[in-house]
Amino acid sequence: MLIFYLVLITLLFAIIGYLFGNILFGDIFSFLLKKNVRATGSGNVGGTNSIRAFGKRYGLCVMLLDGVKSYLSIVCCWCIYLFSIYRWFPNNHNFYSLIFVAGLFATIGHCFPIKFLIHIKDKDKFKLIGGKGMMTTGGMIAAISPYLALVTLTIWIIVVLSSKYVSLSSMLCTLLSPFFVFVKQLDLLYLFGNSLFNNSLHFINDAPYLNHLFLFIGLFMIMFLSSLIVLYRHKSNIKNIISGNERKIFHNKHQISGNK
Repeated sequence: MLIFYLVLITLLFAIIGYLFGNILFGDIFSFLLKKNVRATGSGNVGGTNSIRAFGKRYGLCVMLLDGVKSYLSIVCCWCIYLFSIYRWFPNNHNFYSLIFVAGLFATIGHCFPIKFLIHIKDKDKFKLIGGKGMMTTGGMIAAISPYLALVTLTIWIIVVLSSKYVSLSSMLCTLLSPFFVFVKQLDLLYLFGNSLFNNSLHFINDAPYLNHLFLFIGLFMIMFLSSLIVLYRHKSNIKNIISGNERKIFHNKHQISGNK
């Protein structure tokens, strides 16, 4: 019976994440500012295209809020976790990774919102599609560990400065980030030595690494699936990079590469 409730609550986490993901701030700002982000650039509602449509100030707000919604969905599920799964399995921390299912489904909801699924057979379906999932994935990474987020952000900055492609840096850092969950220590930065959730992961330092391997594998799978979604949503950018048509950041002040 406990396994049944465990599956039920995990499904609840997925639904919560998906609903949070459906809050498309690009569309909200389009309404507030009377500017249609879907009629600009690539037509998606992500952060980079919002910068094109609304300017840096409001575009960066969209990017930040896209990350925050993923983070908040995980916080909501963490609260549910404390009063359910944690009470059922107080000495088994491997189920902790389940709360991040919300982050994965926040990315799915952001990239493929309900209105897209309803009209998926419509010839204009791409007008209803969401963003490209980079910031929602980033919000999930920040919830897992601020240090992991810092490492991922550092990779993003290095790649974007060296390649001038925002899309390439977004894809590369999200693909690499899942593998860092297996690294307990990066110099002096413990990825799981501290958490935004009241040091909820302090137990990692108090027991052998292999005791929590299932937890790490769970986190890896959730992050990796999210990165695959980001990669899929950037398929047009991949084609442009290969053909040499992808716009570069700093190419001129009117061009910003990549679409999140």
